[in-house]
Amino acid sequence: MNSITAKKYNKSITENIYSIGRRLTVRDSDFKNIETIPRARVPVIKGIYKNANNPHSIDGSLQFDICLLNDIAVANSSLIKEYSEIDPKVRSLMILIKKWTKFHSINSAQDNYLSSYTWMNLVIFYLQCI
Repeated sequence: MNSITAKKYNKSITENIYSIGRRLTVRDSDFKNIETIPRARVPVIKGIYKNANNPHSIDGSLQFDICLLNDIAVANSSLIKEYSEIDPKVRSLMILIKKWTKFHSINSAQDNYLSSYTWMNLVIFYLQCI
């Protein structure tokens, strides 16, 4: 019987995180500030994609997180997207709150604040209550 120990599994995840991080770093400078966090509750790679043409960013860049082994995050992101498509005003309010929380540096669960996802849930809850 082929079994994998927790130690081998964690080593494999760590190797994959670092491998992806290295590939993003060497790729012709489209990516910057790549940070690999393999020992987080959910292993993650954070960074900035410089050529995203993001209309909500001054320089057009897009901050991103690549999470591994977190299927629920995909469902959560889809749900937020669905809510934001109900009405253009919903999306506008979400963007406003995201920018406001980022400006005031209160959108990082890592720093003991509410996460961006939690802030979006608060927006949805507020809109459901009015």
